[in-house]
Order: sequence, then C-alpha cells, then structure tokens
Amino acid sequence: MKLVRKFSLKASRGLQVTGKPKAEIAEDILKMKKIQGIERFILFLSMLKNFCEVKNTRPLSVSGVVNGFNLDEGKRMNAILSFTFRESHRKIYIREAADIANLSAEAFCRYFKLHTQKTYTLFLNELRISNACQMLMNKDCSIQDVCYQSGFNNISNFNRIFKKVTGKSPSSYMKLNKP
Repeated sequence: MKLVRKFSLKASRGLQVTGKPKAEIAEDILKMKKIQGIERFILFLSMLKNFCEVKNTRPLSVSGVVNGFNLDEGKRMNAILSFTFRESHRKIYIREAADIANLSAEAFCRYFKLHTQKTYTLFLNELRISNACQMLMNKDCSIQDVCYQSGFNNISNFNRIFKKVTGKSPSSYMKLNKP
C-alpha cells in the first residue's frame, strides 16, 4: 500500500498522464462506465495499480489541498477558499478575505498561515499562476491577456511570480505545454 499512498499524495494536485499509459488508462475509464459489480471493482484496482506505476505524469495544479479541519474551521476555511477561487481574477485585499472569516486582518493572516502553511498572498499568487497555466495550455491568448485575466495587473510582476512558482517563464511554459 506504500505505492498507493505515494500516488495519493502525488495526485492531490491532479495529474496529467502522458505517453503510452495515457491511452491504456483512458480505455480502462471507458470500460468502467460499461461494467458493474465485482468486475468494476477489479478494474478499479487494476487502474489504481496502473496509476501507481505510471512514470509519465505532471501536476495539473501548483498547490495542493489542505485537510484536517474540524467542522466549524472547515466551514470558515471553505468560505475563504470559495471567495478566493471565485474572485482570484481581480485585486483582492486582505481585509476582504478577513471579513469573510470574521477576523481582523492580522488575525486572518495568522489563521490562514496556521491552517495552510502559506501566507494568503502566496496562496492567491499560486492560484492565479495555476489558472494562468491552464489558460496558457488551453487558450490561444497572449501572455499579456493571460496576465490580466488571471488577476495580475502588471506583466513584469506576473512574469516574476510565474517563474518563481513554476520554474519557467510564461513563454517557455507555453511552448512546452501547447499541443
């Protein structure tokens, strides 16, 4: 089960499978829709084994999911994250997010860092870069358009943060990931 746990941790950000295994896994997923009962469970276990063994993957998101909240904390964090995901395309002030959490700006910053091990600004930038990566892979937009659509208001800041988060410039990322 060590391989399953390792795969589960790796897949927490979503995975894109590439190469030959991609076709095999896609075929199994289509089979899964057509069968039921124990055969479906056996196929699921077989797919899980294949996922654990596949080497040609890359993450779909730059940040993972954070777990481990009690019910009230989960609701508060869900409200913060929902707001952030919904509004990440525009300038967000810390005070706005703090109001969602019913905390002062200072208390919110401590709360968010305690529960995510990231500052809110870092999380927001990673979310925006994740959205920018999807746009660069899936749309025929210029880098400048992606910059503004993903919530940045300055191209040099976008380029700097993009490179810091992904390790590549937006243009090299786009060249490597366009079909």
